[in-house]
Amino acid sequence: MLRVLRMAFFGLLVFLFFFEGGRSRYMIQFLPVIYISAVVGWWRAWQFMHANQFIKFAGLRETS
Repeated sequence: MLRVLRMAFFGLLVFLFFFEGGRSRYMIQFLPVIYISAVVGWWRAWQFMHANQFIKFAGLRETS
């Protein structure tokens, strides 16, 4: 699934580059692919950080 999204995103960017001259006028058509790829990327980053214990929550500590 992720490879399909990556290839779709890359293909859409190449299409825009060659046939639209780099203008982003038609980029709105590709927003669903971009949004889905972003959600998948953030989810995988979240899983990676929690699996490797980069994020540790020790609770609130009171200082006196």
